[in-house]
Amino acid sequence: MTTAALLDVATFIFVSVVILFCIVLLLSFTQRGATKSTNRRQFIRASIAALAIYLLHLLSRESINSFARWDCLRSDKGGKRPFGIESEEYKHPCYNDTAAVAEIEVDDLSLTPSSPMSLCSSSTTTNTYEQYISATRDCQGAKRYTCSLSEPCTPCEISRRDEFLSTWSRCQACSIRNNWGDCNFQDGQGPYCWKDGDMVEVVPCKICCTDNMPMFDKEGVCY
Repeated sequence: MTTAALLDVATFIFVSVVILFCIVLLLSFTQRGATKSTNRRQFIRASIAALAIYLLHLLSRESINSFARWDCLRSDKGGKRPFGIESEEYKHPCYNDTAAVAEIEVDDLSLTPSSPMSLCSSSTTTNTYEQYISATRDCQGAKRYTCSLSEPCTPCEISRRDEFLSTWSRCQACSIRNNWGDCNFQDGQGPYCWKDGDMVEVVPCKICCTDNMPMFDKEGVCY
């Protein structure tokens, strides 16, 4: 069952329970011989219960949206970095190794080869970058370890970044080791990716790697 389906089920259950409480509440007011104080207590209890159910519903939706499965984090689906793997092909090109720092001149800063920094660091910018690309790519919302038809992945190409800005992050660096991003697609098994930014239609993933070069947006931020 997909995340959207789970949310629909949770919404249905929540609405059903609220309706049930409303019915019970109305019946309690129509009981013969019930005093005003009894009605008041029943109303307060029903209101507290309905509020608690509503809060639990919100928390369940938030937990489903943010939850990342361990099997997904450890996978290399669609070219993502498996959690805990720190090989060369998963290094972020916006991050400089310590050996390269000595060659970078930054105003008002005294740098040595033992002072790691980001490619875009300067006296006027405070952007910092992780040494390795994200291991959580396409794992939010309790997604599984494959780029399936029901849970397609985000394309890896740099040219698609602006199209999928909210979900896009780098995949493994393209190289001969991964056959320049061959996704090894198999019909019915995947990997499948979103066709475009509308995230409605699904197509086979074309490239499962990202060109290993730093890119800069209009604000000069490296990605």
